[in-house]
Amino acid sequence: METLDIKNTIMFSNGLGFSGTMRGSTGSTGVFDNLSVNSGSFTGVTASSVYGVTGRFTGVTSSNGYFNMLTLEGSSGVFYTPTPTDGILYKQIPDTGIVLWKAISMSANGQYQTAVGNTGSWTSSNYGNTWTSITTFNNKHMMDIYISSTGQYQLSCEYINNIFISDDYGTTWKSTILNGLSFTNATVSSSGQYMAVLGLLGNVFNSSNYGTSWSMNSTTIEPGYTSWRDITSSSSGQFLTACCYNGYISQSYDYGATWSRFNTTTSPGKQVWCSIAISSTGQYQIASSFYDVWISSNSGVTWTRILNQGPGKYIYIQVAISSTGQYQALCGYENNILLSSDYGVTWSTLPNISKALVDIC
Repeated sequence: METLDIKNTIMFSNGLGFSGTMRGSTGSTGVFDNLSVNSGSFTGVTASSVYGVTGRFTGVTSSNGYFNMLTLEGSSGVFYTPTPTDGILYKQIPDTGIVLWKAISMSANGQYQTAVGNTGSWTSSNYGNTWTSITTFNNKHMMDIYISSTGQYQLSCEYINNIFISDDYGTTWKSTILNGLSFTNATVSSSGQYMAVLGLLGNVFNSSNYGTSWSMNSTTIEPGYTSWRDITSSSSGQFLTACCYNGYISQSYDYGATWSRFNTTTSPGKQVWCSIAISSTGQYQIASSFYDVWISSNSGVTWTRILNQGPGKYIYIQVAISSTGQYQALCGYENNILLSSDYGVTWSTLPNISKALVDIC
């Protein structure tokens, strides 16, 4: 049995959350027993049966009682994930050393989770209870990871040359060199059949056979614009959107074969875009830039600004959305996480966790 200190973490029990300093010991299941709160401020409902925890907690919940979300730190090489037994709290995975984390993804039910970074990548097949280092990625500059709904198919891209595919839930990986391009992001359809990787210059590689073969678009998403940052797809893989660091949001309705810019008279227009996410049908969308956060409820026809961050503040630069679009989340360098459970209409802030967050899913 191991005794641990956890400082400034987030805790979830059916969506309930807090921040503070805690001490406890792990039992054989990995769940914290005899947990006590040493410091921190708590409000909400009393958790009377959470393995001896005392205190009061507040937070949000999803339809199944859990908000399926992970957060990463930006520089210290530590991130937290809920326990598999009951989602009670976020705990630190084994010491990975200093890792500049880049991205994280998980299956629809949260059982399969993978996180990648510049100097280390890890995967879990038991809801984050235990983690295994992905040695295939050692000493590689990994940029992104995306997992299919079941977790069986996983796609990751390296900054230069390589993409990596797993068809066995992240156990083994095979690499494919694609034209020596610099890759920034990847996306996978719900089934895993359709995959796409985004190049820095707007080149898009597509696969329609679970990553067995790939083809590149004959032109970039939008010639003349470079530094493309994010790409995401609908559940079927037919509808994709991508955003440019100093450009526009573009969409494809044919599995990434052709692209067009959103109507600039009804969309946010040119910005320093960072992240975009869409629901399973593409109806609900959320996008963040260095300046604003925007949402759409009609497949990107019109957009509403929900947050004006101000130039260069980088407060909420990563976004996430549930398959239905009802649950949406924001995170960034200013330590807070914002959550919405009503399609982005209203938002609540989780307690400050004192960590610079780089991704959320």
